[in-house]
Amino acid sequence: MKKKVFLISFIMVILLSTFICIYVFTRKDNKIKLDTTITSSIVLDINPSLKIELNKENKVINLIGLNEDGKKVIIDDYKGKVLDEVIESILEKSHSLEYLKNDTTILVSVDGTYKADDLKTIIGEYLENKSIKGEIIIPTITESSKEIASKYNITESKASYLEEIIKDTSLKIEDVKDMSV
Repeated sequence: MKKKVFLISFIMVILLSTFICIYVFTRKDNKIKLDTTITSSIVLDINPSLKIELNKENKVINLIGLNEDGKKVIIDDYKGKVLDEVIESILEKSHSLEYLKNDTTILVSVDGTYKADDLKTIIGEYLENKSIKGEIIIPTITESSKEIASKYNITESKASYLEEIIKDTSLKIEDVKDMSV
């Protein structure tokens, strides 16, 4: 009799445990939630121009095309991916659409906790692996470049870069603002 009670109790415990496991692992809200607190914002200017927003784990929260060409290279499945993967996908798509080719200048600006030099390394390795000769520049964003960016609807990094280029010439921002980096 004791064996029967023990066996029935054991079976009940196993069944209950199974139902609990099924419930826990099949709940819709069981997915790990992505932290959507932005800790860094990255702007890439290749023409295309893109903005990437990261959380504290350097996982991508948002990917925004800042111009029409930027919208063409946005990958669909980016949320929650690590930055390296997303950057490589963006560069790969830019390369296949012929935005990224030899003698391309890439402007990189970072606001927040992520280090611009780390991003420069990721991009540099990609260019090297694809045998693409290009220059990666981290422009210094000034109040002047912020004003120019706002006035001409371009990124702050492009505004800073253009300011530097035209500094010792007779060109004006209006003459070069629509040109590719």
